Amino acid sequence: MYQGAKSTALGKWGIRMHSHSKALPVGRFALRSLFVCALLILISAPLVCLAQVSQARSLDKVVGQIKAYADRHVKNESPMQTGVVVDLFRINSVGLTSTKIAQIYEEEYTKEKESYDKSPIKRLRDAGWTVSIVLILWLILGDVLRKWLARLIEKVGTFIYESLAGTRLFLGRTLSHYRRTLIEKYKLVNIPFRHGRPLDMHQLYVPLKATGSRDEGPVDASRLVIDHRRSMIIGSPGAGKS
Repeated sequence: MYQGAKSTALGKWGIRMHSHSKALPVGRFALRSLFVCALLILISAPLVCLAQVSQARSLDKVVGQIKAYADRHVKNESPMQTGVVVDLFRINSVGLTSTKIAQIYEEEYTKEKESYDKSPIKRLRDAGWTVSIVLILWLILGDVLRKWLARLIEKVGTFIYESLAGTRLFLGRTLSHYRRTLIEKYKLVNIPFRHGRPLDMHQLYVPLKATGSRDEGPVDASRLVIDHRRSMIIGSPGAGKS
């Protein structure tokens, strides 16, 4: 009985051990398979992204080339050449169909044509030789015309000023203009032996002194004129009365 029970127990342990020995390799194989799959996913994901980015860049490049043809045709004032562009890009590596190529080209051509028709360059070309001749004459005679106009405006202004300068309305402005003109005319004294080096009247001028009728001491003559509304100046010839 004891031996039988022992053999039965061994038999059970033998089965269990046999089953465990078979299950262990299966578990390792599954782990290895999962590891390999995860590794492949990690490696292939960036490659897929790079392929998508590269394809997008290639698509943008081809679309840009198609639009460049449309811009060139507009600037050269050529008619729309959809068939030529479609034939040029019919075989491409980005999967553009002929219909899509024609759509891209015609949309870009229409947009650029509308913008070009509104540009000043197009308007000048449409104007023709008339505008060109006027511009050439203006470039050649522009300086002469500007000087002539400036002289004409100056003469008209002088005529108006001289006509209205004596009136009571413009009396203050006339006197102010007269003072500025005198200062501008006599502020520099040109001397023959100092060529190119005139003397400043503000540095040379010595104020005139006068004596009052009541035997007052010498005072500035310009001050007397300002302080008294009416004055009589008496002096010998050459004393500076003027």
